[in-house]
Amino acid sequence: MPKLVSIVLLLGVIVLLGLGWAARSETAYYLFYHLRDLVGDLFGFWATPKSSKLIEEGAFSTRIIVQILISLLLAALSLFVIFSDRHGAKQQHWAYATIGVLLGFWLKA
Repeated sequence: MPKLVSIVLLLGVIVLLGLGWAARSETAYYLFYHLRDLVGDLFGFWATPKSSKLIEEGAFSTRIIVQILISLLLAALSLFVIFSDRHGAKQQHWAYATIGVLLGFWLKA
């Protein structure tokens, strides 16, 4: 379980850093438009951005959605470990620590 939690946290950080880079990158902006031109408008999926902010559009930004999904995944895995009798004390400590990190992240001032 500790390895799985570490991998999910690491992947979450990588995804969030990548989204942050894409929001500020001229290269991502350029690739977005050329990919749209190459593929075409498939069923209206390609929306023209209102500004150079590709990531921060809509009611919920992609960053917030990814944060919520990763938090839900980690919380579900941690609660499974806490409530199941198959895992030892060390794994349960990791699960409690993960819940604590999630609470600290979402309840920060």
